Amino acid sequence: MPHSRLKALVYVGTGLRMTMRSDPEKFYPLYAEAAEPNNERFLEQCFISCGPSCPRSCDDLTHCEWHCEPGCYCTEGKVLSANGTVCLEKEDCPCLDLNTGRRLEPGDTIEAIDGCNNCTCEGGKFNCTRNPCPVSGGWCEWSEWTPCSRTCGAESVTRYRSCSCPEPEAGGEPCSGEQELHSGVGVQIHRQPCPVVTFCPVHGSWSPWSMWSECDGCTGSSTRTRECNSPPARFGGLPCLGEGRQSRPCSENLTICSDCGGGQEEWPCGKPCPRSCSDLHGDTECLDSPECNATCGCPGDTVLQDGVCVVRQECRCKYHDSSANDSSNASWLWPGGSDWLFANPGEKIISDCKNCSCEAGVLQCQSVPGCHVDGGWSQWGAWTECSLSCGGGVKFRRRLCDNPSPQSGGRGCLGDAEQQRDCNTHLCTGSHDGLI
Repeated sequence: MPHSRLKALVYVGTGLRMTMRSDPEKFYPLYAEAAEPNNERFLEQCFISCGPSCPRSCDDLTHCEWHCEPGCYCTEGKVLSANGTVCLEKEDCPCLDLNTGRRLEPGDTIEAIDGCNNCTCEGGKFNCTRNPCPVSGGWCEWSEWTPCSRTCGAESVTRYRSCSCPEPEAGGEPCSGEQELHSGVGVQIHRQPCPVVTFCPVHGSWSPWSMWSECDGCTGSSTRTRECNSPPARFGGLPCLGEGRQSRPCSENLTICSDCGGGQEEWPCGKPCPRSCSDLHGDTECLDSPECNATCGCPGDTVLQDGVCVVRQECRCKYHDSSANDSSNASWLWPGGSDWLFANPGEKIISDCKNCSCEAGVLQCQSVPGCHVDGGWSQWGAWTECSLSCGGGVKFRRRLCDNPSPQSGGRGCLGDAEQQRDCNTHLCTGSHDGLI
């Protein structure tokens, strides 16, 4: 038998007597005698110069690092028992728990490290189940707030966080708190209003047309009207585009007509200023006729607008669009309109540097402090009494540059602040020579 493989039958007992043979190159046991020959269990070993590959023992079934170690080892695929006394089949080996150092017998079961699986000792190794462990959900960090994007009107900004840090798995608990489901993932959304809220411009819209009026036999027309109040223009919105009054021809032969229409009446010497809403506008100069001529005019303090007599409080205001130089008024330009625009009674016109409102046909404006504002004329005052009762006197009227006043280097008002006109030009009779 070659020296590298000598078999020996050895009794298992409390001690062994080993007889060794010397060799210049190798040292190995020749045979071994049991101290107690009556023991019937035997170890079958063979000497290998560098040792077999892993595993060599039951413990090697759990973890084995091979080293060249000459000695006696179990044969026929068996491994050495944990106490080093018996060669065992691998399936009869206990299992070594590397975490606790415990040894479990075949068939024993322990809890796996993950806490949700079990491991059974089989053939010197732990065979563990691979069921996924329940994972409770966790909230991720809140996102940044979304930016405010609108320049006017109410708006809300939002931020959110998702239940995906981690996402619940295998029956794990969902994240706490109220949440919405988006693509199967729980999401919490916070909403809050933007800190600055301004009102958006509201463009004016016409009301429905009224019913046609009864036929006016004197004018030969019937009229209908509508109002710019559905809604009215607000917060810099555009006024209604179009006309608020329409007429259509008709005939009616029962009315005895005068030469005046639209509710006007005859004035023997002509009605004094103002005679129409246009006379109230800043670009119009109203002059009374120097001679006494009969003309049509609205009764009392009413004035003419759109061919109909109205009270002054119903007069529209006319103002100049300066959008070419001042973008703050750009929203007031009608599509295809001219530089002159009209505002309805009570309507407000707000720009960067002045705030105006339409009151009885006159645009009343106030300057915003610190702005560059050009001056604007107020309405003309009443004419003074004539300086002479006869022989040619004069009377005056004045206006102020305060609607608005020039401010921060703005230009003053263009034109005259005072007007005069002749009066009482008839010849005097008597001794007072026309003095008043």
